[in-house]
Amino acid sequence: MRQKLSDGVWSVILGVAVGTAAYGVSLSPKTGVLVGVTSGATAGASIIRLRTIVEQQHQHLQDLHQTLHQELHSATQKELNQALTQKLPQELRSAIQKWLNLPSTPSGEKTLIRTVSPPPDDPILIQTLPTVPQKALDWLTNQGITIQNYKNNQDQKVQDTELIFNRIALLLGNKYSTIKTFYKRIKHTVPKGTNFGVDLSSKTEQEIRDCTHFGKQLQKYAFLKNYWYDKNGKIIHATPQNTPQFQNFFSGEWFERFVFLKVASLLEELSLEYECVMNPQIKLPNGNNGELDLFFLIEEMPLWIECKTGNFQKHIVKYSQLRPTLKVEPERAFIVILDICEEDAEVNSKLHSIRVLNENNFTEVIAKILKGEREITVSEPSAPPVIPKTLRVSQEVQKLTTMLNKEGVRPLSTERKAVIKKLLELWNNDPTPRNVIELKALVFDRLDPEELPNFSKSKLQDIFNALLEGQCFLDAQGNSLILRKQVVHRVVSEQLEELDRRCIERYASVVLGENSDYFDSPDNVALFEKVVGGNVPPPDVLARLKTTSPK
Repeated sequence: MRQKLSDGVWSVILGVAVGTAAYGVSLSPKTGVLVGVTSGATAGASIIRLRTIVEQQHQHLQDLHQTLHQELHSATQKELNQALTQKLPQELRSAIQKWLNLPSTPSGEKTLIRTVSPPPDDPILIQTLPTVPQKALDWLTNQGITIQNYKNNQDQKVQDTELIFNRIALLLGNKYSTIKTFYKRIKHTVPKGTNFGVDLSSKTEQEIRDCTHFGKQLQKYAFLKNYWYDKNGKIIHATPQNTPQFQNFFSGEWFERFVFLKVASLLEELSLEYECVMNPQIKLPNGNNGELDLFFLIEEMPLWIECKTGNFQKHIVKYSQLRPTLKVEPERAFIVILDICEEDAEVNSKLHSIRVLNENNFTEVIAKILKGEREITVSEPSAPPVIPKTLRVSQEVQKLTTMLNKEGVRPLSTERKAVIKKLLELWNNDPTPRNVIELKALVFDRLDPEELPNFSKSKLQDIFNALLEGQCFLDAQGNSLILRKQVVHRVVSEQLEELDRRCIERYASVVLGENSDYFDSPDNVALFEKVVGGNVPPPDVLARLKTTSPK
């Protein structure tokens, strides 16, 4: 407004000046006034037109700056490094680094850009899942369920197209509260693929930013045929793609992806072993056909999640009746419903033997379950179900493995022996003193992916923690090492069995720190030996461990 007033004032001044000059020349007041008014109007129109052009160009440059900034920050570190190292002039590289607020690096270093966390709406890269989630499939088949088909986990994470769909699903899920108006219009019109508009004039600045960013991302990956944002009217104009792939995505498949990626990321954060059968089409023991959304097997315990973006009422009773067939406990069976308020979710949880959650609280509730916190209000059936012995054993297995997980010493019996074998081979071939960190990296590089197809660095870290805390690494004086940065001069033994025994002693020490009488029970002894893949230490060693284990 202030700028427009200034333009008007200058137009008036110019008109007066020209009119005065005309009057002086023509000696006619009428002529002077006419010329002044005409010239003032012309000048004003020219100034306003010029101002409009400048503002449009300025806005265009701002949009380009914002788009470039988003693209650069959504690019991977590898992509940025390649871009900055392809023979760009030093002045240009320095300017880009300064603009991105990146540190300059000494010449000769391979990495020009520091490692940064991905943007909140970028997909979290989950560690590789097995191509065939065999244990999870076995759980279902052991309940008399026939698996007719399911979605391959590898496809979910490796294919470029799947990663793009995951990226959009996470953006939509993470920003749902501010872009739901835009999303619902897309969902409504995508079956026909018709043009639609979304009025954002009553929305907050944050909602407008999130909606327009979402629209640009959809346009970038051609989820929309057309996209245009009218800044003056604050209206989005768009036309969605209407192929079956996009119809399925916007009608609810995106929500399954979002929930899966969030839960899988949580499991990785907690260092829990898991498998997931996605969208299995099943045949029940009674001959009925059905389909599940997400069926996890986490540390030998099932966790089942159904995802709904609406109309859940006709499904909840069916899921409640299906849960006992799947042998899933009430607090580990969930329906995550988009837009349901917590009060309604709690009421439905009490009415049915399944927990109802929404997009805002499902990760928090599931995290508590995985951490052993049971602040859950789910009604049991009127007749308490008979829990099979195998399920009770699985519960105890989970408690024990969770206890070891928290101390960073997952037992990993099969992988542990393979790692120790490779460690001894490496040491016998090259006994050069190295610190534990360097030694661990060398062992990881020499492991056979075919022998350990699903092995990860986090698993290797847990095995090396047990070796270090089991006093398997010695310094030059023969003293046990306690820090990863300390140099290993030799290992305590060249026998695999001895190093494995010391790892098992470390596991026993953790258990005794929680319950000093744990091994007094024969059932606990058998369970421990099953979980760690070795024998319980003899009584004299247990007595020693009791005195040294932290309470």
